[in-house]
Amino acid sequence: MSASRPRRLTEITLFTRGDATKVSTWSGLPHGCAEAIEALGVTVHRVDTTPGRRTRRLLKFVHRLSHHLRRDDEWLRQLITSRAERHIVAQACRSYPGSQCNLFLTFSFSSRGLSDLPAVHYCDQCFAELLEGCGRTTLTRGERMRMAEEVAALKGAALLLSTNTHCIEFLRRHYGLRNVFGSPVCTMNLTGYRGEPRPPFLHKLSNTDIVFVGSAIKKRGLDVLLEAFRRFNLSTGRAYTLHIVGFEDGAVPGDWPNTQWHGRLDKDVPEQARRYWGLLERARMLIIPSRTGPLPGVILEAQYLGTPVITTSVWGAEQLVQDGKTGMVLEEATPESVGEGMSRLASDPDLWEELTRNGHEHALQWTWERAGGTLLEQMDRVAVGQNPHGGTDPEHAGELASTSPNPPIVSREARSPE
Repeated sequence: MSASRPRRLTEITLFTRGDATKVSTWSGLPHGCAEAIEALGVTVHRVDTTPGRRTRRLLKFVHRLSHHLRRDDEWLRQLITSRAERHIVAQACRSYPGSQCNLFLTFSFSSRGLSDLPAVHYCDQCFAELLEGCGRTTLTRGERMRMAEEVAALKGAALLLSTNTHCIEFLRRHYGLRNVFGSPVCTMNLTGYRGEPRPPFLHKLSNTDIVFVGSAIKKRGLDVLLEAFRRFNLSTGRAYTLHIVGFEDGAVPGDWPNTQWHGRLDKDVPEQARRYWGLLERARMLIIPSRTGPLPGVILEAQYLGTPVITTSVWGAEQLVQDGKTGMVLEEATPESVGEGMSRLASDPDLWEELTRNGHEHALQWTWERAGGTLLEQMDRVAVGQNPHGGTDPEHAGELASTSPNPPIVSREARSPE
């Protein structure tokens, strides 16, 4: 941050779909974001926009009734959810009058029309980008409604940030937006890790554990990996063990020898967090043969702990893994290509050492300390009316900053209003 312009941002409201006090929410992004900004001396009010119990009951009733009547209820459920989220946002804006900026970890909704504060959005993917990646051209009524809400949020934002360059380029190309920060703000989530990496990690060369972490079988290519591992392990005399994090045994039909299923490991639970980090620390390699991007943050975590990564050439991969330098990037997710990658990495200790060393150095660049500083610097520019990125609705920020440069701090215990 520039030394010639003192920072004036002292208080923000953070809106997330999920509890930002929990490490396990959205791979730790909300929790890490809030912690990093608070570490820089800014009060962060964490607001969970998940609809309450009454709204969830109403959604279930609508779904059951629509199923009975054989009617499409997606648009109605979208409408109910949107109004509930908007009510929560409005309530939070009233509850925290000292806030200077609203930070949304989504592109889907905003505080536009509810608050004069600048709205900053930080996310990995917008809805139109998701649909384009799936090859969708025809939208349902509910999807059109969701798209319209997101477009309004994007165009009304003071500033947009993303975790990856693919999303940044899409927002500029598809919508022609100017209020987009040009560099990705990406991090690894090390919350709960109590150890210390031990470069050059050569002690791991004798390990025979291979790890997969994911929450979607098809998207992350678990079915491909299981078949590739079966063939690879036969060729090595069943010397290796594949550890699956995210699914229970039986999630993928078939007989998968030398495979251990750990289920979902919650970083908010100390014992499960220790198991998770222990797997990554000991692993000989991490393999995620994704069919689509963006790649999960566990890739950076593995690199940090000296575990080389094998993944596929999906969008966003180039940001996290440079083929032959910080990991292996396969052209396609097939049992043949994944098996060849495993064999090559298992049989070439020099390659393993190079990827491990470079991957660890690469991961050190993506810390929450650095990302938090970038986020705060950009939000500070918006909050004092000096947004250099051409936001379409930043005019109120200058007025607020000039009339209340040091607004009162409501509470250091940031949580969603009742």
